[in-house]
Order: sequence, then structure tokens, then C-alpha cells
Amino acid sequence: MFKSHKLHLPGQILVILLLALSILSIFVVVIATNARKDTIESVQNKQYEQALALAEEELLNAAGGTRGQGCSIPLPDLINNTNYYTCTGLKPDATSQDLMDIKITETQEKNLNEPVQKDSTLKVKLGNGITTGYNQSLEVSWIGNATILFSLDYIDNTGAYKTAKDVANPDVVFGTGATQACFAFTNLTSTTANINIEATKNSCFPDGTKFLALRIKPLMTGNVASASVTISVKASHPENLPNQVKVIIAEAYSTTAGQTDTPKAILELRQPLNDPPMELLDYVLRTQGTVKKE
Repeated sequence: MFKSHKLHLPGQILVILLLALSILSIFVVVIATNARKDTIESVQNKQYEQALALAEEELLNAAGGTRGQGCSIPLPDLINNTNYYTCTGLKPDATSQDLMDIKITETQEKNLNEPVQKDSTLKVKLGNGITTGYNQSLEVSWIGNATILFSLDYIDNTGAYKTAKDVANPDVVFGTGATQACFAFTNLTSTTANINIEATKNSCFPDGTKFLALRIKPLMTGNVASASVTISVKASHPENLPNQVKVIIAEAYSTTAGQTDTPKAILELRQPLNDPPMELLDYVLRTQGTVKKE
């Protein structure tokens, strides 16, 4: 004999419904969280783009020796040996409610660390032609496979302007057998060449020589015009070397409460203080044969 059982369907349906609502609420929370995250990222990206544009504009003004609207007079920072000024209350665009401040910091450096393209020249100023000029050691190093051509510009004891040339790591371009005849190189490797200016002077130049500049040119094989090496120049006595590069940094800050401590965008420009001569006037004919004028 069979017994009948009653099914309690209303209670089970309620449990299933609550479970479905729980799952649905989780999906709603996840979607809302992602939407909020996307909105925040969109706002942050827009703020960054606006800050970047304002920083770039004022950086170019500083590079050209001018200042934009709302900018203060440059002041010295004696602790960090820099000059700085601030441009306040800048509006990114007509609809923006977020004003920004731009801080410009300018400093001058003795040492160099610059990318130099093939057959281009990095110029290191040594003096002004009135005094002997910097006559101590320079540590030159480079990243890349290149022969480095050094040109030492000077005024001799008769007042004539002259140039002495030498190479380091010659095997890349000239093959084996090339030697350094005049320059006092130390620690000479495939990526470094320390030059003792005083020793070079004593071995090749007369008393009364005034050094003007050391020009450094990477020579490379192949026809890739965009090829480059990074050249670093460090002075053993930087206090005696003229300034070589002006570094300008632009930092954009939001004026919104709680966002004023961290810059929204930072840009840096390295501006050489000593322009190299035209490359057209700085070529040398190299040959193993005889050159005749007919």
C-alpha cells in the first residue's frame, strides 16, 4: 500500500527565488564597480592629457626664454642649485572645472649623457679662449658599436684656431692597425676612453695653448642614418668645467583638494648650451693612398 506525500512547492520556489536574486545582485555590484572604475580611469586619463598639454606648453615657453600667463618671477633654490617659478590657476579648457598649477625647474649640469646619431657631434665646451680652459681628465663612455672620433679645438700660442683629431675603438670602421698618435688616452676599451687634457697638451701642444672644446662624433658602418649611440661625459673636476646642458622640468599639479601633492604629469627637456658646428664643415678625407691636387 502506497502512502501519498505532499510537495511543499511554495517554500522551495521562495528559496530558489532568493538564490537567483542573490546571484543577480552580485552581478549588479560587479557591473556597477566596473562601470565606476571605468569612469574614474576615464576622468584620470582626461586629467592626465590636460595636465600633459599644459606642462608641454609651459616647457616650450621656458625653453624659448619666455613665461606664460599667471607665471611668477623665477626664484633661486640655493639648496638644490636651481631656479624655479610657478604658473598658477591655469584652466585646461573652457569647460574644465579643475584648475592646474605648473612648476618649472631649471638647472644646469656639467656632465653629459646624451643620445648622438651616427655622424652627428656632441660638443663639450672646455673654455672661452681667454684662459687655458679645462685641462684635466674627462671620462668618456658610450653604449653602442662605434668608432669615436675626437676633435680638440684650441688656440695655439700664435693666436691661430686649430683642431687636433684622434680616434678611439678604431676597429669598427677602420680595421686593425689604427693607432692614437697624440691624445693621452687612459682606460681605453671598446666602450670607454678617458682623456687627460693636460697630458695631451704636454705631449702635442706648445705652452700658451688655450683649449676651446672637445667634439665627439660616433662613426658607424652601414647606411642606417637613424643609428645612434648614447655618449656619457664625466669630468674629474666638474667645478672647473663650464656648464654643458640646461635641464628644464615641468610638473603639472591639480588644485583640487586632496590632489595637490602629486603631479599629474612631468616632462623633462635637456637643452645643450653649446651647439656643435655645421657637419658640412667638419668632414675629413681618409685614404690609404696619395691625394694630389691637379
